[in-house]
Amino acid sequence: MKILDLAASKDSLPTNKTEHYKYFALKPSLEKDYQLNQISQASITNSDNIEILDGVVTKAPDFVSTTNRAEQLNHFDSMYQFNYDNAQNIIVVNIEKSLSKPLNIIHKITKDNSLNIYRVIVNIKENEQAVVYETIKMDETKNSGLIYGYDFNLSDYANLEIIRNQTLVDDNLNIGVHTINLKKNANCSLKTYDFGHGKATHNYNILLDDYATINTYHLLYANKEAKRGNVFHLNHNGKHSKSTQEAKYILNNKATGIFDGRIIINHDAKHSSANQNSKAMILDHDSGVKMAAKPQLEIYTDELEASHGSSTGQLDKKQMFYLRSRGLSQSEAKKILILAFANDLIQKISDETIIEDIQSSFNTLYKG
Repeated sequence: MKILDLAASKDSLPTNKTEHYKYFALKPSLEKDYQLNQISQASITNSDNIEILDGVVTKAPDFVSTTNRAEQLNHFDSMYQFNYDNAQNIIVVNIEKSLSKPLNIIHKITKDNSLNIYRVIVNIKENEQAVVYETIKMDETKNSGLIYGYDFNLSDYANLEIIRNQTLVDDNLNIGVHTINLKKNANCSLKTYDFGHGKATHNYNILLDDYATINTYHLLYANKEAKRGNVFHLNHNGKHSKSTQEAKYILNNKATGIFDGRIIINHDAKHSSANQNSKAMILDHDSGVKMAAKPQLEIYTDELEASHGSSTGQLDKKQMFYLRSRGLSQSEAKKILILAFANDLIQKISDETIIEDIQSSFNTLYKG
């Protein structure tokens, strides 16, 4: 079965001409044959963490449930509606009191040639806080697809840290279509760590109410013929809302990196601030590697602070010379500089166990 066959109409899906899929080369994925994974939800074993195995929740705390229908928000990406229309499972996480330790959400896809479609909704009650650590594991399968997404709903004064650790290899596909809805004075930190040579895009629609704040950090290492990246519509809807975005991409071989960040500061978002910056390091400039960086500001009020920037470069020759002069080989010096570049964002995490996980994932893919 093709993804196209599941759409309400062919016109309802994005194409290669859709702006935020322009460098992702979506068409071959839509036309690839998969076996749609038909999910039948089994009983759930009580656990501190959530395990989703081929779309089925096998382990979860008692505040997690499953359903077939849920309320939707508007989204710029039509894959959001496609995901809801075809989701085999909708997993609802209601956090009504603060969590004392990270909630691990582990996605495992194990079936070759399978297409997995489901969705996760996370609701955080007013004044409560949580850390969600998501791990996507598709290393046991080949030629499989995961189309999924989160709706994060933060009530007034809620606080959420989201961390994603994703390694995608071979011919696997992951399309994530997410919303993050922050009510008044809510605070969110989004940190994503994306490594490998499969195809993955995560498309975010972020909504900020009065005094809401979001800080996003993205580290991506892509090699071979990977097409990987992040797309944002970050909507400042309320006054005194704040956002910062920092992205670092490391690209090798024939990989394509995508950072498409659109910040919209609407009429009612007076006294808001928005800062966006992306940096890409090209390791093999002559191999056909591409970096598609598109920072954008769309402003409808005069009372604000905003900045954005993007840079693409290679390893600093002076730093390389300094390290080589201290007796290091070319590969050793290169690896030190790459690790330093990456570690800056890895150290944004406060939990040491998660830091070790992310570093292990990076080191497994980046051999120097």
